[in-house]
Amino acid sequence: MVLQHILTLTRRRNVLKVVSDWYNSIYPSKMPGQMERVTVRCVEGDEFLTLSFVYGNKHSNLLRSKTEILEKSLDRIKANVTKLARKGNKKVKKTKLDSEGTQNRDVDEVKCTLLRNGIEVDKTELNKNAWIEGTLLQIQDRTYEVCKNVPAVLSLKLPGRLMVGCPLYPRVSVEFTEHENCSYVWYQSNTAQLSLGSKSLNSHSGVTSQGGSNQSNNNEVAMDVGCTAMETEPTAKIKAIECQWAEVCREPILTPSAEMLGSKLKLECIPRNGQRQGVPKEVVSAKRVTMSPGVFPFEKRHVFTKGRADDGCFRVVCYNILADMYADSDFSRDVLYPYCPADVLDIDYREQIILKELTGYNCDILCLQEVGKKFFEQSLQPSLLNSGLIGLLQCKDRQVPEGEAIFYHADKFKLVEEHNIVLSEELEKPYNSDLLEGISRSPAMLKRFKEQATICQVAVVEHIAQPTQKLCVANTHLYFHPRAAHIRLVQAAILIRHLEELKQSYRAEGKGDLSVMLCGDLNSNPSSAVYEYIANKTIPHNSVDWYTSGKQEFCGGFPLQHSLELTDACKDIKYTNFVAGFSGKLDHVFIQSSQLGLECMVPMPTHEEVTKHVALPNEVFPSDHMALVCDIRWR
Repeated sequence: MVLQHILTLTRRRNVLKVVSDWYNSIYPSKMPGQMERVTVRCVEGDEFLTLSFVYGNKHSNLLRSKTEILEKSLDRIKANVTKLARKGNKKVKKTKLDSEGTQNRDVDEVKCTLLRNGIEVDKTELNKNAWIEGTLLQIQDRTYEVCKNVPAVLSLKLPGRLMVGCPLYPRVSVEFTEHENCSYVWYQSNTAQLSLGSKSLNSHSGVTSQGGSNQSNNNEVAMDVGCTAMETEPTAKIKAIECQWAEVCREPILTPSAEMLGSKLKLECIPRNGQRQGVPKEVVSAKRVTMSPGVFPFEKRHVFTKGRADDGCFRVVCYNILADMYADSDFSRDVLYPYCPADVLDIDYREQIILKELTGYNCDILCLQEVGKKFFEQSLQPSLLNSGLIGLLQCKDRQVPEGEAIFYHADKFKLVEEHNIVLSEELEKPYNSDLLEGISRSPAMLKRFKEQATICQVAVVEHIAQPTQKLCVANTHLYFHPRAAHIRLVQAAILIRHLEELKQSYRAEGKGDLSVMLCGDLNSNPSSAVYEYIANKTIPHNSVDWYTSGKQEFCGGFPLQHSLELTDACKDIKYTNFVAGFSGKLDHVFIQSSQLGLECMVPMPTHEEVTKHVALPNEVFPSDHMALVCDIRWR
């Protein structure tokens, strides 16, 4: 009967109307058991406020100036209601409204008042003062409660690819609340599918829900039209699907199980803020759950990180996750990673694998490089918060929408302060005057150095159990160019001096001693001058790395020294970056050896695993780098 009804509607070309009516039916103007509502959106700094309500089963959204008097807004509401009345009564002769939207005879027939504590609000009062929480709007015999800045879901999206075993975190945009305050309900489909225009009839058997949860009573009709204009395409393939939904989870993140294979997923998000609740929003996945490409190599590493780090230790992960802006380009697809399928380079695919990998490490400190701002805000930050990790993002200079991110576990550390720097700007600091003087000998080198947007993200965190143990976490991604070792060397000197200054200031101010840890993609292997400088505390003036860009950018070279006792916590690793034509250990975790020591290091993937799909990234490695994972102990 349902399919027959759908076909009838389709022949009459009323599909869009059916969808529209369904949409309106699931977004009522009032919550169950509550008075009808007029919602007011009034944001500090905006010139206008928005009034939204339902009258006669029609939605009305009015944009009004905050400084407009109440009377004009009420007249506009009267005009809208009158217009709806005209449409509902075909015998009423149409009359043109004036510029203010009022037609005196019709408007006067509509009663519209705003009440506060049972008393009519002065119509000369400004909108911004009149429309406040708890006020009542009376339209004819209907009463609406004014609700100001109600929690709302602005947008709700699911990844385009759903895989068994890979966590799904919805992309949620909310207003007047936070993601963590919202409620989430996941459903999986039990569907029967009919394909018109073909000889096949496919049915998908039911799948039992997890935990024996009850099946939802609601049925949904979804329609896929195989062409854009049915009028000109008589052979259009139309699929009608009747869906029954079974509840499977009430958590923000869902990891599809094997039992969900072949099912579609639906998510309902209910915006909340304390006792206040907004209108729920739903989204249905465009595709069905599929199998993952098999065992991910990092899952073998997860065997070593099933539990948290032992007492007296903390687990560190350092990882360049390959920003979407660098992976999603013709140059990346055709030149950098031609061996990697385009859909695998898509962030829609990679983000699920990244989240699966990161959550499995159970880390206490997470240092990420090449973190896209959008990816951080929509996926990383809310997802990892569910694992107890609080994230900090610092984008690169010059409005580059990617940068570094530090996460710390809330049950082990608390944030004391941040000391982020732009390396090119730090060159002007008094304690870097010798560096400025040195590279100024080559105007070309100085110009190139100042053009870089490189930053160093620095966060000081305090051990909750032992407040005297303070950790200074530095996270950076040095300039990438192969012929720029001289630039990276000066960048390294600047960030090391920044850490020295910070450490000294803590001592001088009686705040205690900082234990320094430097993580990042230094774009420098263990044989480079950058590595030698950090690990050995000195580099000579005649280091070959001063000459890497030829005579034009040669500043003559000068010696560098520092006082920090830093040691490489992840030694004897052949490479962390493996692409076609290059491999090397570019990522490092340096710790202050006088205060910190290595407890253990999680083994890297094998060379066979890395090269099985030619190089990185690929369908089982989401980045062109691999994560460094180690447990560090306090001395």
